[in-house]
Amino acid sequence: MTEKKESFREAVLRLEFEYRIFVSFGIVIAVALLSLNTFDYLPSPFEALSSFLGIGRDWAQSAAYLIAAVFMVAASALRIWAGSTLSSHRMMAFQVQTDSLLTDPPYTLCRNPIYLADFTAFCGFAVVMPSIAVSLPFFLLLHYRRLIAYEQTELRGEYRLQFSTYEKFTPPFFPTLRSICRTILISRSVTFSKDGVRHNALYLLFVPGFIVASFTHNFFLALAIGLPAVFDWAIIHTIVGTADRKEAANAEE
Repeated sequence: MTEKKESFREAVLRLEFEYRIFVSFGIVIAVALLSLNTFDYLPSPFEALSSFLGIGRDWAQSAAYLIAAVFMVAASALRIWAGSTLSSHRMMAFQVQTDSLLTDPPYTLCRNPIYLADFTAFCGFAVVMPSIAVSLPFFLLLHYRRLIAYEQTELRGEYRLQFSTYEKFTPPFFPTLRSICRTILISRSVTFSKDGVRHNALYLLFVPGFIVASFTHNFFLALAIGLPAVFDWAIIHTIVGTADRKEAANAEE
């Protein structure tokens, strides 16, 4: 009975990992619809704070959008850096890639910098959306923890001693002071490759989008500017991942 439960759990985790892009989008779309439709009357967290502090609403909105733009810069830089190190085919593959264990920066900052970059981006969205949207980073974090648990089980099985040493010095998700200092010490430069930029710039257009919104106070204008890059990334991710999956299946046959 226990074996069947474990087997079922592993199957669910595997499917969640393989279809992680669709699960993530599902969470984002569900929370966004609730925020912008059902709970659109709620103020954003920054607006609520500014109201409490007696700061003008217009100023608060402009500041919130600029802060969101900074989040997008940080998320884009980290994701592109990590993607340049990982390569698009490994990152976009549906299955866990165990052909090598990456321990170079930014994989010294944490073991999952791409998930951290995505989490950072959605914290930026939560700043400017109705306050119910603060649940978005929380739900995504729960999803990422499950992905990380599944992925590191596979990697630990493949790289027992090496992975044990790696996880001893590198946190799974949130960087520590030690991992930040270590990354700074060993990172002589931050390298962005053409492949890394092309396949990890999904949040980049939100930078000008939120800057424009800081003047117009129009969140939907920011979405109109930023979303094309997200759709482009999602389409490419699905095409590359599906192609690699078919190749793997043909190789097994």
